[in-house]
Amino acid sequence: MKITLYLLVTLFLNGCQFGERTYKFNIRNSTNDTLQYYRAHSEDYFHYVYPDTTITERKFNLSSPSGRILPKSTLRLGGFSSVESVFKTYKNDTLSFYFFNRDTLRKYPWETIRKDYNILKRYDLSIQDMQMLDYEVVYPPTEAMKDIKMYPPYE
Repeated sequence: MKITLYLLVTLFLNGCQFGERTYKFNIRNSTNDTLQYYRAHSEDYFHYVYPDTTITERKFNLSSPSGRILPKSTLRLGGFSSVESVFKTYKNDTLSFYFFNRDTLRKYPWETIRKDYNILKRYDLSIQDMQMLDYEVVYPPTEAMKDIKMYPPYE
């Protein structure tokens, strides 16, 4: 009975038109290290929004794959609304992406990481930045990202 119900629900959901994914945020790790990232916006898990670039008070759950980017890989995020509506939903013209080394997160207490602002990089991206990057955020920054607002600054 459970199998029949599962098959019916699966067939129903596959037959429904939920719409096409209309926005994508690809986060690419071009390093040989595992990274941890989070995207801060006004309605997220962390409740921080640009221009507040404080590191969240809530520590990462390192056992969760959410926010983890393996070496030389791309994490694909997306949804069913337009990119413009994503920025409007968050009532901000900037999304901040923070990158951390997972070894740092394991080694140091969270309060030390926050106090010392121990991040690899923070990008503060406008919708125009995202469009220019073809919705792919890369760490470490590429030459194409040199004029994007980031901390520490592009070198």
